[in-house]
Amino acid sequence: MKRAQRTATTSARLLGRAGLALAVLALGGCFRGEFLNRTCEELGTCDAGTSDASESDSTATTTTTEGIGDDVLAFRVNTIEIVDPDLYAAVPACDDITPIVNLGALQPELDKGDINIAVLLPDYDPKAESGDIIIQRVQCEVPDKMCYRDGPAIYGFFGNNYASDCLEIPEAAIKPSNLAELNVPVAPCLLTLEGTVYLDIGTSIGQIQLRNGRVAATYDNPNDPQSLVNGVMRGFVTEQQARELVFEYGGTESTLWALVHGGESCLGVTPPYDTEMEMIDGELTNGFWLYVNFTGERVDWSPLAKPDDPTTGGSSSTGDPTTGDPTTTDTDTGTGTGP
Repeated sequence: MKRAQRTATTSARLLGRAGLALAVLALGGCFRGEFLNRTCEELGTCDAGTSDASESDSTATTTTTEGIGDDVLAFRVNTIEIVDPDLYAAVPACDDITPIVNLGALQPELDKGDINIAVLLPDYDPKAESGDIIIQRVQCEVPDKMCYRDGPAIYGFFGNNYASDCLEIPEAAIKPSNLAELNVPVAPCLLTLEGTVYLDIGTSIGQIQLRNGRVAATYDNPNDPQSLVNGVMRGFVTEQQARELVFEYGGTESTLWALVHGGESCLGVTPPYDTEMEMIDGELTNGFWLYVNFTGERVDWSPLAKPDDPTTGGSSSTGDPTTGDPTTTDTDTGTGTGP
């Protein structure tokens, strides 16, 4: 039986502490037929820029969003929720802290507009099988639903699905109680190609890199979408990366790896674990799968920086999608093989 569908009012959670920022999502696209494996250069959608795609990662650098104008379908991510795995802290008593870090950390920042990510669909056509997708860090006037470009622009491609669920979930690998909370992106929906997803949750912690990542979401109305609902982001976090992410909870520093059962969490060595081996860059790599719910609301979007932004002076600027460095102009393009 299908799990109950969640709406755009779903409560949100994300790993971290108050003040963490979700900065960049670097997405690939999902296509059918000859659209597979086609980069922006092959499609003729890249302006003058550079390309640097490796065999081990389906990314390439390209240019900014300045050339696409403001006539795009834009959504601001307005809820996000870590669903699986559960996170456990040794202090005070090996508790599941997921609800605390979810509702107490990220959602207030989203509501205040301190965290702003836009999903852009240029030249959106509800009848098309595929299209371009851009993920842009933005500044937003939340009550007015108006957003301005603020950081790196991440290019990719997506496929539309009007017949079935968009994202296949390995149900046996997810804790049953968490599976019941995971969104189901049903048709009509979009699905990105498997690639790398970056979650930047603050300069004091660093960036979570989700390998073999995918993103899917349902259109509330494909002919005139006003929101993305039942959204899911998923990807593999390697042990090495999880050990490098250090943050403070309850006055104690901890790594992400120390919060996951099967890593070094306070739960000890009793199975079943949330960790597993996954093929990454041709090698079996230890880590865990991360599943995140999200929704997005329709907003107006400008390719220019916010006029009264004191950090940019209203000028246009871009950044390095892996660091957020505003002095660079490179962005990522998701390419690779799909389902």
